[in-house]
Amino acid sequence: MNRRFIFLVVVVTVLIFLFFTLSVIDSLNSFRLVERGTFVFNGHETVIGYDFYIKTYEVTYNEFDAYTDSSRLFRAVDYDTSRGSRPVSNVGWMDAIGYCNWLSRKEKFPQAYDSSGNLIDEAGNITSDLSKVFGYRLPTQEEWVYATKGGSHSKNFSFAGSNDLLEIAWFWRNSGDMLYTNVYDPKIFYTLNMKSKPIGRKKPNEIGLFDMFGNVKEWCMTIPAKGKEAPVKGGSYISLEPELSFESVALTDKETRSSELGFRIVRTVRTKN
Repeated sequence: MNRRFIFLVVVVTVLIFLFFTLSVIDSLNSFRLVERGTFVFNGHETVIGYDFYIKTYEVTYNEFDAYTDSSRLFRAVDYDTSRGSRPVSNVGWMDAIGYCNWLSRKEKFPQAYDSSGNLIDEAGNITSDLSKVFGYRLPTQEEWVYATKGGSHSKNFSFAGSNDLLEIAWFWRNSGDMLYTNVYDPKIFYTLNMKSKPIGRKKPNEIGLFDMFGNVKEWCMTIPAKGKEAPVKGGSYISLEPELSFESVALTDKETRSSELGFRIVRTVRTKN
C-alpha cells in the first residue's frame, strides 16, 4: 500500500513537473527576435531601425478565447467548430488590437493602442514612432515582410523559408482532403473541402516562424493607423499561388470578419540606455 502510494505521488510529481516545464518552454518559444536591418520592400531599400519580437505562430482560438472569455465578449466564430490550436479567424481589425491591449495589460506592458486604434507610447500619447511603442500590436507591412523573409538571417528563398510552397504553407492545393496537383479548375476548387490547420505543422522560415504564408491571412497596420482599411498579408488556406508572395497585399475593411482572416502579434524591444 505504501509503495503504491509513493509510486502515485512520484508519477503525479513528474507529470506536474513536465506540465510546467513544457509551459515554460512554450512561453519562451512563442516569440522570435527580429534584429534591426535593411531590406528591399516594394523595390525600395527599407530600414527597420529597432529590434522587435514577432509571434512564432498565428494567434490561436485557444489564445483568443482566453481574451474574450475573461473580457466577457462573444467568442470568434469557428464554422469548423474544432477551435483549439487552429489559428483564430473571423476577427476584425479592432478585435485583433483589443486582444493586443488585453495581453499587454495581462503581461504588464504599456498598451499599444488607444480606444480609437491610434498607436500610443507608454505615456499614452499618440505616436507614429514604433520604437516608442512597447505593448503588443499588429505588425506593419514592412515588419511583416522583413520577418517573413528571415530578417537579417534571410537566405533569399522564394517563399518563407523554402522555394517550395508545399513545404511551408497550407493553401488551396493541400488544405483539403487530398493533395491536388492538377491545373486550377473552378469546378473542382469548391469541392476540395479546404480548411485551416493547427499551427506549426509546416516547415518554419529562417528565424523559426510558422505559417507566414497560407493557413489564415494576417491583419497588419499602417502608420498612422487611421482610415477604414488595413493591409492583409500572407494568403490563406484557399489562396491561389499569386496571393502567396512577399509582395501581395490586400487593403481590407477593418470591420471584415472572414474564416480566412486572422492575425499574429509583435512587440518592439525596449532599447537599453
